[in-house]
Amino acid sequence: CVVACCNENYPDRAAFGLVTKTLQEFHEKYQGKYEASGVCTTDGCLPDPEIERMLKKFQNPAEADQVLKIQKELEDIQTIMMQNMEKVLERGEKLDDLVARTDDLSSTSKTFYKTAKKTNQGCCLLM
Repeated sequence: CVVACCNENYPDRAAFGLVTKTLQEFHEKYQGKYEASGVCTTDGCLPDPEIERMLKKFQNPAEADQVLKIQKELEDIQTIMMQNMEKVLERGEKLDDLVARTDDLSSTSKTFYKTAKKTNQGCCLLM
């Protein structure tokens, strides 16, 4: 029997993964040998460094469970993409402002050209 105690923030999938992996490794290593091994401690526990290693590995669920790791990476990518989309929209607004300024400058320069042309037509060149 394997029991996993963890807080509510620990992912269920990782906890069940730890329990399943622990049971599998225990059965592979000790099936039929547990009672005869004589390695039990006085409290009935079986010391196993492999279980200690797995407990350390499962302290970070994203490292122990590939699905959780991929989910976290996808969430990070989604956040980055949302930020990129916001930046693109901001750039689009800035480009719209720039186009409007360019149109204003163009119309102002046309007005200036027409005014300058009329003014120059009134001037005589005397030699």
